[in-house]
Amino acid sequence: MKKIFRVTAMVLLLILETGLHSVQFNAQNLSSGVYFYHLRAPDVNQIKKMTLTK
Repeated sequence: MKKIFRVTAMVLLLILETGLHSVQFNAQNLSSGVYFYHLRAPDVNQIKKMTLTK
């Protein structure tokens, strides 16, 4: 079984005050598929999976 990977990178570095924040993600130019994103904070370091379907 062959696996095909396409690397799409978007780097967003925000240094924010403590609190609730949101980021708007525009997937207009991305294909349907599985994408991973990395969240980092002083006491949090998580990699999450996002499934994009069009």
